[in-house]
Amino acid sequence: MKWLATAMLSVGMIASLDGQGAAPARAEAQVIAASDAWAQALQKNDIETIERLLTDDFMSIQQTPEAVVSITKAAQIDALKKTAATRPRLERQLSKSQVKMLGDVAILTGAATFKGTDASGAAVSTQGVIMEVWVRQNGTWRLTHFQPVNVLRRVNPTPPAR
Repeated sequence: MKWLATAMLSVGMIASLDGQGAAPARAEAQVIAASDAWAQALQKNDIETIERLLTDDFMSIQQTPEAVVSITKAAQIDALKKTAATRPRLERQLSKSQVKMLGDVAILTGAATFKGTDASGAAVSTQGVIMEVWVRQNGTWRLTHFQPVNVLRRVNPTPPAR
């Protein structure tokens, strides 16, 4: 009888370990889906979705030709609204992505290729790496920090006609 109790306890422990492995995998998939939603909202200039996905204290660190700048949620939204007509519409392709789970915080890193067209219709492409910090608030993953690093400057994939 003692062996039966031990066997049942062991099966219960294995089952609970399986459940612990499933929860982080599910959370990682949710973070990747939220990141994809963020990228698609940026491409479509979907301000409502972007506002919903960003935490109130969102911060982005980005490099411009002149300086490295910190961008708040309000500044990000304002810039998107002001540049809606002229900003390139770039589709993000994420590869080599990794998600590190720290409870209700997730750090997503990956290589990103952005391809699309600029306001004149010319093809543009850029490559880099990204880091996103997501936090689970009331059951929803929201972006609290974003940092892209360009590996290659934006290039026109087709050489100009001569």
